[in-house]
Amino acid sequence: MSVSPPAANVFLGATQQFSAAVSNTTNTGVTWSVSGTGCTGAQCGTIDANGLYTAPKILPSPPTVTIHATSQANASRSGTATATLT
Repeated sequence: MSVSPPAANVFLGATQQFSAAVSNTTNTGVTWSVSGTGCTGAQCGTIDANGLYTAPKILPSPPTVTIHATSQANASRSGTATATLT
C-alpha cells in the first residue's frame, strides 16, 4: 500500500489531501489516523475518512506528524506519509 503524497509541508491550521492506493483486494477502503512524537490526539491535527488532514493551530515539537492509512480488508497492510508543520 502507498500513501500520496509521501511527504508534505503543511501550514498551521491548513489542510492537505492524502490518498492511499490499495492493491490485490476488492475492498480498497482505508482507515486514516495521525500521530506524532511531540503531540497526542487533536494536538497532532485531524484526518477525516477521506484522507483530508487538518493541521493543528499550535506547532508541536518536533513539528512533524505521521499520517497512517490502514487497509480495511487486511489490517496488517498499511502505509504512511509525513507532514512537516510550519
